[in-house]
Amino acid sequence: MKIKKRSIWIVILVLLALMGSFYIGGVMGFNEGTVAMEYLHGAQAYYTVTILERIRAGKDDSAIQLLEGKLDSQIYFLAYCDEYKTSIFYPASYKQIRTSEQSLPVLMKKVAAYRKKYPSPSQYKSAAKMIRESLRKYDQQ
Repeated sequence: MKIKKRSIWIVILVLLALMGSFYIGGVMGFNEGTVAMEYLHGAQAYYTVTILERIRAGKDDSAIQLLEGKLDSQIYFLAYCDEYKTSIFYPASYKQIRTSEQSLPVLMKKVAAYRKKYPSPSQYKSAAKMIRESLRKYDQQ
């Protein structure tokens, strides 16, 4: 069986195109992730400054309200992410973090204890219920 040179070149070009697209996708994905992380840290810094300004202005209740809302949103996000940790796309490095001494369950025990002492002030009953339910597994460890 004789293989034509043209077929070999087509296979080589297809392989090069695939390798190039994977490389470009990886670089673009990394850049997008970096931009998102920069924005996230900038937004967190802005939020922190807002809280500090309120504390310095003697508006402690307002600062506490902002921090309580931030905590609820973080708990909400973690509860959402928890559903997807068994995905085939879940990186192995994250699995290692979850099994270390500073794993998410270890860190969240303190959050669960705080929320037990100070329940979510959310005006939305469904959100407060979801927060209680998502922290229950950490409270029992």
